[in-house]
Amino acid sequence: MVIDESHIAIPQIKGMYKADRTRKSILVRYGFRLSSCFENRPLKWEEFKGYMKKVIFMSATPGEYECKLSRIVEQLVRPTGRSGKNSRLFK
Repeated sequence: MVIDESHIAIPQIKGMYKADRTRKSILVRYGFRLSSCFENRPLKWEEFKGYMKKVIFMSATPGEYECKLSRIVEQLVRPTGRSGKNSRLFK
């Protein structure tokens, strides 16, 4: 699994279930949806983590979660955008 812009994606995934539940609770309370709408929902964070067997977090500014789980690889690129002989990758 590759998670691009993980510093944004991870917090969004963590909050998706709660936001969906809150929105649907209001709709059910006022009669705009049936309570069965709760069955169709995004994954909870713990459920989503179950699918994360091998993950590549891609971010220029990794968050705390990504830093805790990953071995950071730094890419040094010259201002021209081309990798030069002085560019190195660190593990």
